[in-house]
Amino acid sequence: MNTKILTIITAIIGILGIVFLIMVGMADGDENVDSASGTMVSYAFYLLIATAVIAVIISIIELIANPAALKKALVNIVILAVLFAIAYFVSSDSIPLNASGQPMQIKSGDRILPIEEAKNTAKWVGTLITYTGILGVLGILAIVFGFVKSLTNK
Repeated sequence: MNTKILTIITAIIGILGIVFLIMVGMADGDENVDSASGTMVSYAFYLLIATAVIAVIISIIELIANPAALKKALVNIVILAVLFAIAYFVSSDSIPLNASGQPMQIKSGDRILPIEEAKNTAKWVGTLITYTGILGVLGILAIVFGFVKSLTNK
């Protein structure tokens, strides 16, 4: 896409953001502020959705155009899936206990989950926490490895 067109689109998006910001600043009264800020939040939400959709579409097009990158992406996705499976199998489905030693009640909205559903929820929460920890540790190790490598190359 032409850089002039992108510059114009970026300018229009920026001007719209400034206009909505001014609307919030000029609003007086709770209802007017709520309305103006709601408009700005909606604008930001739709802009986020549009950006995510465009990024995904461009990424898919680039992967299709470059089969070597597609193969590398698929290998990375499989690695992430294996790490997720490890996190799932390591996680416990036990429900945390409260101060009196009784299992805590897990709520979903206004209803209290039955014990089996609560165990399933606890398992998935534990899985995602473990997965985040695994990815965090790997990220820190990659940073340390890169730092040490840069020190030894000089």
